[in-house]
Amino acid sequence: MSQPYKYFAFISYSRKDSKVAAWLQKRLEWFRFPVKLVPEDRRPPHDRYIRPIYRDKTNLPVTVESYWKDIRFALEESRFLIVLCSPHSAASKPVDMEVSHFLASHNNDTSHLVPIIVSGSVTSSGEDAAFCPTLRSLGESLIERTLPTMVPDGDKDELGTWEQGFVSLVSYLLSLDRAAIGDHIQRETKRQTRVLRRWLVAVGILTVIAVASAFLAFAAKHEVEKANAVILEKNAINLKNLHEASMADYAVAVQRIEKDGQWPEGVAHLARSLKWKPDNTLAAARLYSTLAFHGPERQSWPRQVIRHKDMVESAEFNADGTRIVTASWDRTARVWDAVSGQPLGEPLRHGDKVKSAQFSADGTRIVTASADKTARVWDAASGKPLGEPLRHEQSVESAHFSADGTRIVTASADKTARVWDAASGQPLGEPLRHEKSVESAQFSADGTRIVTASADKTAR
Repeated sequence: MSQPYKYFAFISYSRKDSKVAAWLQKRLEWFRFPVKLVPEDRRPPHDRYIRPIYRDKTNLPVTVESYWKDIRFALEESRFLIVLCSPHSAASKPVDMEVSHFLASHNNDTSHLVPIIVSGSVTSSGEDAAFCPTLRSLGESLIERTLPTMVPDGDKDELGTWEQGFVSLVSYLLSLDRAAIGDHIQRETKRQTRVLRRWLVAVGILTVIAVASAFLAFAAKHEVEKANAVILEKNAINLKNLHEASMADYAVAVQRIEKDGQWPEGVAHLARSLKWKPDNTLAAARLYSTLAFHGPERQSWPRQVIRHKDMVESAEFNADGTRIVTASWDRTARVWDAVSGQPLGEPLRHGDKVKSAQFSADGTRIVTASADKTARVWDAASGKPLGEPLRHEQSVESAHFSADGTRIVTASADKTARVWDAASGQPLGEPLRHEKSVESAQFSADGTRIVTASADKTAR
């Protein structure tokens, strides 16, 4: 690859072809490609899947100017342009503008342009034309290529036709023979079937654990009531002893889970911790998160689903695991109860999508990063902003506190990371510069170093 790209491909399409565009993006980004068969210069940025793939969404709350600026940046940062060709896209001015800008920003190299025929005719310029004006202007050089097609053929079903078009597209993007891709898909299907069987067995095991834990918690309530009666009668044990016994089992559970990797033993200690003290919220939250994490695809045990109105960019626990903060493209960050999944307080609002959100170590503050070119510090309890925004010249991709909470480091698409005083919001020292967008930045545990990651293919 002659230059680094943020996106492996950009999908250009008419809103009337949204169904096939959404299917194609998902199919590409979840396709495990045969790494050893793909030439090194054709591999996507991800080491296992064909991702990232950029697909525009119609519900982004931005102005026309900001919208087109964002689209142009994404086109320039994409290696390939996939155009879903149909009479709808042929008549779409945005599609034509996207194709024109992509070619202009890629030295008019049509080898990076991949039209896929969804409907219509490639040779027509009338109402049934599949090509937009810019594609038609390329003439025979494009029409004579063997182009992927998703047009139903005979009695083939829609999904089967789309799958054939997908195989042709992958063959071109990765420079692989279609037969090799077909063989790889068959092997992957068999592998996934084997994995699914193992998951089903694991689901059964975890269901038993969950039921047993619920029963144990129920039984523990009666045991504690009996224990309390003994306490009152004999004065042998007091509530302080119960608390200490509960916390002792909780400490052992943390040791087993985090340091020894023995999560089943950790679950047993958490259950006993709750037996001593059913209102031990730390043990309850840890038991829930441990069972949820170790399930197949981390989805096997009954769990809470935390929902936003648009894509969720990040989610992080606070230090004691009782709360979660999420960052979403719906321009908000939200704090949630980790056990019930219910929102706590009002949303933390930005003027554009929120890219990251993180608690301070003591859990009293939250720092958010947004595409509106700012990072903000918030009071975690009230949801009120603290001080002035931390401003960059372009989208802020991430923001993190130092361990002691006195400083914040931000990463921005303006090619810099910056360190800020968390109390005053003033910048400290000079910007940390890269040649392209800085995607993330974080302090070391002792706060003496910072590591940055950038689209220029380096971390520093």
